[in-house]
Amino acid sequence: MAGVAFVKQLPPDRGVRILGLPNRLVLVFAFSCFCVLVEVLLHAAGVFHWHYWWWNVPFVPLIIVFGYMTFFGIAAWVYDMGANRRRQLQVVGGLAAVDVLAGVGLGLAGWL
Repeated sequence: MAGVAFVKQLPPDRGVRILGLPNRLVLVFAFSCFCVLVEVLLHAAGVFHWHYWWWNVPFVPLIIVFGYMTFFGIAAWVYDMGANRRRQLQVVGGLAAVDVLAGVGLGLAGWL
């Protein structure tokens, strides 16, 4: 849902600037911060729990950059490919392949 909401907010023109900054960068950062804010509020309410000590409230910048900015950045990149469905599917398929390989590898290592 967050990815769909994100690309619906992207201006069609990549050159549009927000507060003098590239719109993609501003929106990637804003959506990432919002998602982390939701996680922090859910954690404070006792509804959501982080499993790892390094993926917790003191390390919010880590969660913003690696947890969400990569996701929203790639979503913007794929969106900007326009009608090139072949390239879009290659990128999304490549990411899916990396996820499957990581899942299998980490599962065999006993980390999952």
